[in-house]
Amino acid sequence: FGDGRFIQEFTQPKYPWALKSVDQQESQNWPFDEFNLQLDAAQLAASNQATRHIFTSNLQSQIAADSIQGRGPASLLQYITDPNLEYAFVQWSRFECLHSRVYTHMLTSMYPNPQIVLHMIDKKPEIHQRFGSCIKAYDTFFADPKPENLVPLIVAINILEGLSFYISFICNFSFARMGKFESAAKYFRQISFDERLHVALTQNIINTWKEG
Repeated sequence: FGDGRFIQEFTQPKYPWALKSVDQQESQNWPFDEFNLQLDAAQLAASNQATRHIFTSNLQSQIAADSIQGRGPASLLQYITDPNLEYAFVQWSRFECLHSRVYTHMLTSMYPNPQIVLHMIDKKPEIHQRFGSCIKAYDTFFADPKPENLVPLIVAINILEGLSFYISFICNFSFARMGKFESAAKYFRQISFDERLHVALTQNIINTWKEG
C-alpha cells in the first residue's frame, strides 16, 4: 500500500529482512523427486486401516494447506509496493507450489489411484474447518483490500505456517520414528525448513507493524 511501483532495485532495502528472506529461500532449492518412495509405498500397502487413515488424512490436510498458500502470497503481490518484499513473496509462492508438487509425487508413488485421495479432500469438512479461519481472512481481504483487513490476514497466515503445518509434521515425524514412511519424512523435513522461513517472513512483517 505504498505510492506505487516503478523499477525493481535492491541497493538500499528499506526492510533488509525481506531481502534476507529471498536469499535464505533460494539457498533451500531442492528437487521434488529427490527421494525414492518405493519402500514407503510398500509399507503403506501393508499397513492396517488406522495407519493408512492417519497418514492419508494428514497428507490431504497438507495438500489443502499448500493449495491455499501456493496461491495466496502471489495474489497479494498487486498490493506490495516494496520491491524487496515483493521478491520475497514471489519466492514464497514458488516454494509452496514446489511443496504441492512433492505431495503429487507422494500420491503417484504411494497410492494405486491418487485421484481418489484428492477427490476425498472436498468431502472432509474437518479439513475445511481446520483452515477455515485463514480462508475467511483471505476472502475478507480480497472483498475489501485495505490495510485493516491485511493485518488479520497476515496473522492468520502466520498461524497457518507456524502452527497448522507443524502439527502435521509432528505426525509425519512420529511415523518415521517408528520406522515407517521414512523417505516421506525426509520430504516433510525439507518442507518444514521452508515453512520456518515463511514463518520468519510473516513474523517480521508483524513486528515491523508493531514498531509503527
